[in-house]
Amino acid sequence: MESIVVASVFSLLITLTGVYLTADYFTGQGVDRSVLFHLQAGFSGAGWREYLPAMAMATVGVVLAIWLPWLLCRHVLVVGSARSARHLVLVLLLPLLLAVHPTTLQVLELYGVALPLGIGSEQDDGASVAAGQAETAPLEQFFVTPGNLEAQGRPLKNLVFIYLESFERTYFDEALFPGLAPNLKALEKQSLHFTDIRSFEGAGFTIGGMVASQCGLPLISPGPNSMNGMDQFLPGVTCLGDLLANAGYRTAFLGGASLEFAGKGKFYHSHGFDSVEGLTELKATLPDPDYLSYWGLYDDTLFGHVTKRYETMAAGREPFALFALTLDTHHPNGHPSASCQGQYGDGSNPILNAVHCSDQLVAQFIQRIRRSPAFANTLLVVASDHVALRNTATDLLKQGERRNLLMLFDGAQELAGAHDVPASTFDTGPTVLHALGWPDMKLGLGRDLLASGARENFRLAVLNPRQQIRAWREPLDALWQFPSASGGVTVDAGSGHVAIDGREFLLPMLMHFDSEGEIETLQFEFDTRETLVDRLGEKDIGDLVGWVDDCERMKILDGSAPTGDYCAFFGKIGAKAVAVAALQEPFEVSAHHLQALAEAPVSERAGALRQRRLANYLQYGAADIATHRDAQAESGVRYPLTIRSFTGPGTASLLISKRDRMRLPRGINLVAIDHDARFTLLKTLDGCAELSDEVMVSAGDLALAGDAAAHALVVSDSAICTDRALTRHFPDFPLAELAEVGVRVPYVAYATANSPAWREWVGFAGSHLIVKLRASPAASLAGRATSDQ
Repeated sequence: MESIVVASVFSLLITLTGVYLTADYFTGQGVDRSVLFHLQAGFSGAGWREYLPAMAMATVGVVLAIWLPWLLCRHVLVVGSARSARHLVLVLLLPLLLAVHPTTLQVLELYGVALPLGIGSEQDDGASVAAGQAETAPLEQFFVTPGNLEAQGRPLKNLVFIYLESFERTYFDEALFPGLAPNLKALEKQSLHFTDIRSFEGAGFTIGGMVASQCGLPLISPGPNSMNGMDQFLPGVTCLGDLLANAGYRTAFLGGASLEFAGKGKFYHSHGFDSVEGLTELKATLPDPDYLSYWGLYDDTLFGHVTKRYETMAAGREPFALFALTLDTHHPNGHPSASCQGQYGDGSNPILNAVHCSDQLVAQFIQRIRRSPAFANTLLVVASDHVALRNTATDLLKQGERRNLLMLFDGAQELAGAHDVPASTFDTGPTVLHALGWPDMKLGLGRDLLASGARENFRLAVLNPRQQIRAWREPLDALWQFPSASGGVTVDAGSGHVAIDGREFLLPMLMHFDSEGEIETLQFEFDTRETLVDRLGEKDIGDLVGWVDDCERMKILDGSAPTGDYCAFFGKIGAKAVAVAALQEPFEVSAHHLQALAEAPVSERAGALRQRRLANYLQYGAADIATHRDAQAESGVRYPLTIRSFTGPGTASLLISKRDRMRLPRGINLVAIDHDARFTLLKTLDGCAELSDEVMVSAGDLALAGDAAAHALVVSDSAICTDRALTRHFPDFPLAELAEVGVRVPYVAYATANSPAWREWVGFAGSHLIVKLRASPAASLAGRATSDQ
C-alpha cells in the first residue's frame, strides 16, 4: 500500500509538471488567469493546428505520468534491505515537492489563498506591495457603473477601434528590435499616445483585454465552469458598447477568428453591438476560400473588410463605432499575410516577421482611414489587446519594459502628444470617451487618463493589484448575475433551453440553489473536459440541485430515473423527496416547490447511496457497482488483487495487482495468477459468438497451467447474448452460481492452489462487480525470502 501511495504522488507530480509546462508554453507565466478562463469558457474555435507540438508534448507527459510510477514501483520500491530507507526518503520528499510545486502555488494564489512565496502568475506591473502587506479595499470603493452619456451640442464623433493581437509597445524598443516597426513608431508621434499602459490580472488574454478596455474590470468567471451556456456575457456590467448604443451609435465588430472562441461573440452581442461578424460570417466572402491561417482570416483580408465597413457606415447619418481584432501576430509564431513585403532581418524569428508585416498593414490602414473625408469627424484608436504571451521573441521581450500600445488619432486634430501617466487597460474606455467628447468619465475600475489628477487615480498599483483583484473575486463573480428563480424554473427539452426569470439558458446544465430555493450558481459543460457529473461529485448530501441532462447520465445519480432523451432531477443529493422526470413536454418547478425541496429532510442512507454511485462513476465509469471486500478471502499470492467484472458496451473488465494489469475480452475468461500476482489468460468463452458444446476447461487444463497460485473466472461485458446454459462448458467445476449468469450479468469466481474450493460473486443484470482480495501472508513471506536470496 505504501508503494501505491508513493507512486500515486509521484504520478501527480509528473502530471502537475506537465500542466505547468503546457500552460507556460502558451502564457510564458505558467498557470495564470487566462488558463483558468479558457478551461472554463471552452476552446471551441481555437486554432488547434498551431499547437500540434504542444499537444504531442502533453501526450508524452501523460505516458510518462503512467510509465515512470510503474518503473518506480517495479524497480525502486522493491522488497529488500534498502526498502525502509527508500520509502522513508520518498514518503518525506514527494509530499514536500507536491506542496511547493509551482502549479500548486499558482492555482492556490489564483483562488485567493495567501502564500508566503510570492509567485506571480500574470503581468502585474504596478508598484506592487509584497503579498500580505497591503490592505485590500472593498470593490465599491473603486468600481463605478456610469449612467447614460449626456447629449452633446455638436455632431457625435465616430469611433474606429482596432485591437492588435499581442502587439505590445515593447516592439518599438530600438535597442531590442531595431527597425522592427518603423511605420507605426513614426505614426505614434502623430497621435495622442500613452507610454505606461500596464496589464493587470484578468486582462492578459484577448477576451480579458477586451473586457478590461471596454468595461474597466478584470475578467473573472465563476469556476470551475463553462460559461458558454449562459445567455449573456457579464450582464451586470456596463461597457463601452452599451454606452455608445444608448447614445445613438450604430455598433459593429469584425474579427478574423471564430466568434465562439472564449465567448467573444456573446460578449459583443451582450453589450450593445448591432452587427457581430467573425470567421464563419466573413469566410463566405473570400475570393480564395483556402487563404486562411490556423486561426482564421489574414489581416490583409480583414482590413479590406474593415475599410469597406467604415465607408458604408460613414455614408449613413447616425454616428457609429466600428471595432476590429487582428490575428497575424498571434502567438507563438504569427502568420504574416501574403501581401507583406520582405522579412525582418534574416527572417529567422517567425513572430518578428509577423510583427514586421503587421507594422506595414496597420500603417497602411491608418493612412487610408485618415485620407477619408469622413475622418474629420472620426476618432481612430489602435491598441494592444494584451501584451504578448509566449512566442519566439519572449526572451527579448523580457529584457524590455512590458507595456501595452495605445494610440488615438483624432480627425479633428484636437488631441495629440505623449502621456506617461501610469495606467492600466482598465483606463482605456474612459479615456476613449473623453476623446469622443465625454470627459471625466469613470467606467468600472477605469478612469479618464486625460482628466486632471489622472496620476492620483492610479490607485490599484499602490494597493497591490493582484492581491486586490483576487480579494474581489466574490463581487466580481456576482456581475455574471445568475437569475434567482423567484418565478420558478421551466425546462423545455424540445428547444434545448431552461427558462428562469425571463432568461433562457442552454442544456445540459446544473443549478445549485441556496437554502431558500434561490439559485447560487449555474454550471455548464460546453467545450470543456469537466462534466456536470464531475460537478455533482463535489456536492454535499444537503445541497439542493437542479440537473437537466441525458436520461442515461441521470441514472448515475438516481438508478430509478426514467428513460428518454432528457431528464430532470430537482432536490437535495441526500433527500428522499426529489422531483425526477423524463422531459416529453415542458417541465415546470415552481418557486413554492423549490422552497419545499429546500426544506426537505436529508436521509443519510439516500445521500450515501447517491454519493457512492457518483464516486463509482467518476472512478470506474459505472455507477451500479457492488464492491466485495471479504476479510476472509485471501488472494493466495504476495499482493492484494482487484478484479473488475463490468458489463455493457464501453466498459473494461480488469485484473489489477501491484505487478500486473490485464484487460479482459468479451465473454467468460479463465486467468491463471502466479505467486508474484502476474496474470496469464488461459482461455475465453465468447457466449455471444456461435459456439459448440465444447468444454471450456477441465481439471486437467488447470494442471497444465504450471505453478499457478490461483485461478480466476471473470465475465467481461457479457458471458452470453442468448439463453444458454454456461455450466455445460465447465463440467468439472463446482460453480453453483454460474447457472444464474445471464445476459450482461457480472460474475467472478476465484480459487487458490492451497484451497481449491471456488468462491463466487454474482451481480444483477446491467450492474458491475468489483472483488478485492487481500494478500496471503504465507505467500508474501515466501516471496520475501526468495527475493532476499
